[in-house]
Amino acid sequence: MDQCDFNFRCEVFAHSNDVRAVCVMDNAIVSGSRDLTAKLWAEIRGCYESCASLKGHSNYISAVCVLVSSSQFPLGLILTGGHDHKIFGFLPYTQEPLLTLEGHSGPVCCLSPSLKTDFVLSSSWDCTAKIWDVYRQCCVFTIYGHMQTIWAVINIPTDYIVTGSADKTIKVFSSDLVNIHTLSGHSDCVRGLSYLHETLVISCSNDGSLRTWNVKDGSCLSILEVHSNYIYSVKAVFEKDLIVAGCEDKTLCIIYKGKQQNIVLPAQSIWTVDILPNLDIVTGSSDGYIRIFTSSISRQASARELEAFEKQLSGQKSWAEPVSDVNKFVPAEQVTDEGEFDGQLKFVTVLDHIKCFKWSQSDSQWFPLENVTNSEQESDTQSGFYEGKVYDFLFDIFIEGDITSPFKLPYKIGQDISTVAQNFIHKHHLNPEFSMVVKNFLDRSIQKPIEYMETPELKDKMFELFSIPGTFILFKKFDQETVIERLDDYWQQQRLSKTVSLQFMKGLMTLPNENLDPMLIDYGVQQLVTFINMWPKCIVYPVLDVTRIALIRPKVNKYIFQGQLALDLFDSFKQFMDENCSHNNRMLVCRILCNMFSSVEGINFVFAHKEFIFSHLPMSKFSEKHKGFEIALASLLLNFSVEAIKRKDIICLTLCYDISESVLMSIKEEEAVFRLLVTIGTLCLSLKKKLYPSRLFDQLKFIASWKNRDNDASQKAARCASFLISQNVSLVLKRDSSSDD
Repeated sequence: MDQCDFNFRCEVFAHSNDVRAVCVMDNAIVSGSRDLTAKLWAEIRGCYESCASLKGHSNYISAVCVLVSSSQFPLGLILTGGHDHKIFGFLPYTQEPLLTLEGHSGPVCCLSPSLKTDFVLSSSWDCTAKIWDVYRQCCVFTIYGHMQTIWAVINIPTDYIVTGSADKTIKVFSSDLVNIHTLSGHSDCVRGLSYLHETLVISCSNDGSLRTWNVKDGSCLSILEVHSNYIYSVKAVFEKDLIVAGCEDKTLCIIYKGKQQNIVLPAQSIWTVDILPNLDIVTGSSDGYIRIFTSSISRQASARELEAFEKQLSGQKSWAEPVSDVNKFVPAEQVTDEGEFDGQLKFVTVLDHIKCFKWSQSDSQWFPLENVTNSEQESDTQSGFYEGKVYDFLFDIFIEGDITSPFKLPYKIGQDISTVAQNFIHKHHLNPEFSMVVKNFLDRSIQKPIEYMETPELKDKMFELFSIPGTFILFKKFDQETVIERLDDYWQQQRLSKTVSLQFMKGLMTLPNENLDPMLIDYGVQQLVTFINMWPKCIVYPVLDVTRIALIRPKVNKYIFQGQLALDLFDSFKQFMDENCSHNNRMLVCRILCNMFSSVEGINFVFAHKEFIFSHLPMSKFSEKHKGFEIALASLLLNFSVEAIKRKDIICLTLCYDISESVLMSIKEEEAVFRLLVTIGTLCLSLKKKLYPSRLFDQLKFIASWKNRDNDASQKAARCASFLISQNVSLVLKRDSSSDD
């Protein structure tokens, strides 16, 4: 395709975390974020300013939509959906929810208006879509049929409802909600849908393609291979011949009047896109920014702003890509030369480290940005660049109970500590009695080494510890006689004769590899599926254990993942992931999933079902300590994180981090704690992420105190906790006390 001509118009730093959803409301914009807020943005002087912050969710917001004016809602209604499984309704320009829709058992990932006034459609990780009567605050119909997360749902003007799922299919439902077509063709998750014209829709997928479908007859009309990586969102205006897609790898894809243009943004993931009435394009991305692009010359940014936007992209490297060719950077003395324009970047080598300097036209000097990642070096985690200036220290200050925290506290050596503390209190409108607490914290933190900092030798070891492991954790050990004895006992309890079924199942774990022919494997696994589904949950333990053992046998593993057997097996045991099941069964399911990582085919299968798996992993307090379950769960999260880093799967990395952080607050088994800390440390380094919740710091301090215990797992966990604390210096201000930490 030829090039079309959209250019940068403006940007706003909208949220303190990823912008996961945007929606156009006339000329205004609604955004939803992982910072737990949604915001309404109004156009003022050519760009956008926040005019309302919508609060109420207790977990990430991942979907927003707008209902038009009606007799019940004359001003219209803003709806938000979150990972807390709830949907909130807000009147424009208000902060508190007017109504709540509850019914999903998993995170809400899509909202879209129904053709019917005051009705809305939602979809969720719980594999369902729902139709809601918003005014009456009730669900009127639930759509089933997909096997995995439903990422998208739309109601098109010809009165079809269309859903797109992580199971790679699109389903079409008639006006009476009968599933009339299941559309196949995408080779990976279907992430977004948009209406085109009459019975035509367009879909986007993790396979990097856009497909056009006729939902009336179920045919695929066109395939556009527009990107080499995930496409998360798609919007179209058929009458204007405009299609827009938000992609991974910093890419905004625009197809306008038959011409394609890919715009690179300074953010890794372009999660969401929408189109304003004037055809300007709105994007929400992983760096917390909303950016707008236009084809109108009159609305484009100024020449200087455009040049600065383009130049800052020259410093962007692709995700987790180290800078290894140091010779291509300019000598350090060149940063004494005057910059050519505001925002110009230069990369220089300073004491074998690669540094990036940015020219400030207003200050007439170069400011260093964060260190650029070197394949053999790590950047200083305490210094930083804040509000256009470089500081020797940049701390995170948490306010207990305030989800907008942490606030940044910058400090440059030589500044008066008391003045810095007072200015910080005034800037963020905090209680004046906190001033002395902040002063004492600064004095302690900049005058002496951090309390938890270990020796340089240990620090090197910890970086080695948090590097990507070469292998996955598998559960290979088993006592063959014990397993067979249990199997026989339970078989007898069920009053079953010892038929060939039992012998085939035993053969999966006892026969030499060369004797495992395809017929035996096929029949044996089918029997596993049958008895997992048939036996009561209280006695199914030995059959699940045979499944775990069978998966570590290369020949069995390879055969299972060649066809339908893998899905049949997964469907049989996934019922035991429910929180109401026993810890023994949940432990074995986690071990089974870990052992799937023993082959490439198994890993691909697990990642194809990761949304379902993550949505069923425990994130709340454990009712009782269970050593085996806690270790198996921690091992599964570590395996997922290792593979996600290799795949550069940002969604999986973030999910691993969030669940690991939550689970860490509940488990008690030392080895499980150690494995979780390795997972969190690995993800922090890979995501370049700091630890935020103050409760996590309290837990880390407690774990760090295990250093005097006499078992190896406790001591390893203590060292991990000490290192994580040292890399995430922070202060927590408690509302009911003026004491710190």
